[in-house]
Amino acid sequence: MGLSVETKQKISEAKKGSIPWNKGIECSEETKKKIGDANKGRTSVLKGQSLSEEACKKMSEGHKGKAPNNKGTHLSEESKQKMLKSRSCSIKCVETGEVFGTALAAAKSVGATKGAYLLKLAREGKPYKGYHWEVSENDDFDPNWGEKYKSNISIVPGEIKPEIINVD
Repeated sequence: MGLSVETKQKISEAKKGSIPWNKGIECSEETKKKIGDANKGRTSVLKGQSLSEEACKKMSEGHKGKAPNNKGTHLSEESKQKMLKSRSCSIKCVETGEVFGTALAAAKSVGATKGAYLLKLAREGKPYKGYHWEVSENDDFDPNWGEKYKSNISIVPGEIKPEIINVD
């Protein structure tokens, strides 16, 4: 038999504001290795199970209104450049011989939307959507290539700017 709701509430109130005993203590490399070895081969309790629609809805409701974990964090310029460089390559379809400037363009050509996944599989030498792909990295990568796509237009919610409305 577990604790009553009232007891759990009292314990919770008593612990609020207390600092954990191990806060700020760094683990040694030996300890990290021991923890890693102890966890090797363990699988998640939910591995291989699919969640019911009801469970998914409950989780969705629970997340609504909460900020994402990475909100407020910013990538360093170095990280941004690494990400841009990793995606700057040409993709060639081995079967058709067609060359694409981006992985997304290559993915769209075969009716898919996952350019990053195509790029990953192409680098591993695996087929995607029944086609084999070759990646050629661009050595002449221009880190400022995205600047030409930036706009000086600022959009305020609720404000209509006629110069950016497409009437086609």
